[in-house]
Amino acid sequence: RVRACGAHGVAAHWRLARAGVLREAARGGLFTMVWTVNEDAALRGFLDDPRVDVLITDRPRRAVALRDAHPSA
Repeated sequence: RVRACGAHGVAAHWRLARAGVLREAARGGLFTMVWTVNEDAALRGFLDDPRVDVLITDRPRRAVALRDAHPSA
């Protein structure tokens, strides 16, 4: 449905992204933006998820610290 309306991506609240939005967006070749991710566990999960193109947070320094502490392989 997203492609049918001419969109090129999906912006989802982080709780909805956990409900399969990322999987469906990836299947459709859409970019994904997840907002507003502030909890450490959620930040880690989305930072490690290759399907996430953009991550929005109110805690950018914490997100960078988590990313740098556990670089992806």
